[in-house]
Amino acid sequence: MSAPARVHNRGGSVEQTTEWVMGLGLLAVVFVLHVFVWRIYKLCRRHLPWLFRFGRHGRIGRLVDRADGLLGKWPPLQRFVHARFDTSEPTGLPLTIAVLAAIYLALLLGDTVEELFEADELLALDRWVQNLFQNVRSGWVVSLFTWFTRFGDSQALVAVAAVATGFLWALGRGFAVLPLWVVVLGANATTWIGKYAVARTRPEFVTEITAATPSFPSGHATGAMALYGFVAFLVARELTEPRQRFEVGFWSSVLILMVGASRIVLSVHFLSDVLAGFLVGGVWILVGFALYEYRRLDRRGDGARRADHASGKRSACS
Repeated sequence: MSAPARVHNRGGSVEQTTEWVMGLGLLAVVFVLHVFVWRIYKLCRRHLPWLFRFGRHGRIGRLVDRADGLLGKWPPLQRFVHARFDTSEPTGLPLTIAVLAAIYLALLLGDTVEELFEADELLALDRWVQNLFQNVRSGWVVSLFTWFTRFGDSQALVAVAAVATGFLWALGRGFAVLPLWVVVLGANATTWIGKYAVARTRPEFVTEITAATPSFPSGHATGAMALYGFVAFLVARELTEPRQRFEVGFWSSVLILMVGASRIVLSVHFLSDVLAGFLVGGVWILVGFALYEYRRLDRRGDGARRADHASGKRSACS
């Protein structure tokens, strides 16, 4: 074998070894992160139980009781404060937090768009991240992240939403179908409006993955955050064991983050595009949460009214 051939083979072996090391390193990072986050979750449940307690006996419930006493002279305001900070129902404090978080995320997204046009630091960060992945865009890395990016394709998102719709109907949770599709369609519409309103040019394509639409925000990141995040919420809502809820939340978060990272690694989006997509998707998750809880309580109220009506009929017949 000639010397150039031996050098070429040696170079190929080194490249393959590097790829395997990077792959094992990625798996190790995910495993360590899983263990670390689970321990933090357990510590929070042990030392900060009021964060997971939705009842009048909690610390927040006592604060609401004090507010009731202070606002006794203004019954309408008292009822409003009580309803907004009631910890016994998801439409109380959880919904209040969700609305405030949605407003905050919307403002944060607005700041991101403003900085996109004015701040050189953000553009410099985008370029730095693009250059950071320049040397790893080959071999299994491209194949792996190409596989992950498919989870954010429109076809995949529609398919997952359709399957989730079928499961919801089959499990007697038809009231959640409307919130699900509001999240999916709302996130998609917001993304397209943002793309053509900002009209940002994409980075230079360096793989076979390309796109024809403007860059900001990332539709894959938005769709993944909105759909997979909301489906994770629907699944966790039906679970009772903390470990089960943690696993659903953790692995759905890993999937969402990998979809977002794939858009950067494959050089079809900048970092700020992906972060903005996550923000947009987060807003629509909160919108879906609010609509879900409203429809759930409305459905429960309809059931109670039907039961009262049936009871009245039986009383009349007797």
